Amino acid sequence: MAGNLFHGQGFDMPKQAYVSLLQSVGLKPKKKHFKKMLQYIVLNESAESFPSDLIDMITLVGIDHKYPVLLGSTMKFFLQNNFKVKEDTFKRFVMFLERCKGYEEDAKRFIFLTSETEEI
Repeated sequence: MAGNLFHGQGFDMPKQAYVSLLQSVGLKPKKKHFKKMLQYIVLNESAESFPSDLIDMITLVGIDHKYPVLLGSTMKFFLQNNFKVKEDTFKRFVMFLERCKGYEEDAKRFIFLTSETEEI
């Protein structure tokens, strides 16, 4: 995505493009494609313009395909930069970390992190 034709030209990726990409990754999972999409979001999207239902979809795909590290770093970015993360989405994410072996302490850290944000 970073090498696409519109990169760096002020082009805003439409919501439907993200939905389509997330559906593709959901049906035929490739971690590298999911990672590239998340990197593009981190580099090019702002908290004000990024819809919370896309954050829900990102979280669901990450949980379905068991990407705790990638999903955790992205959720941390979303929380620290005041993206609109829904409370239900955050609860689902924390419960996922609780179920992943070795990530129980990380789930507790995320709960403490939310005390520093305005969104949750």
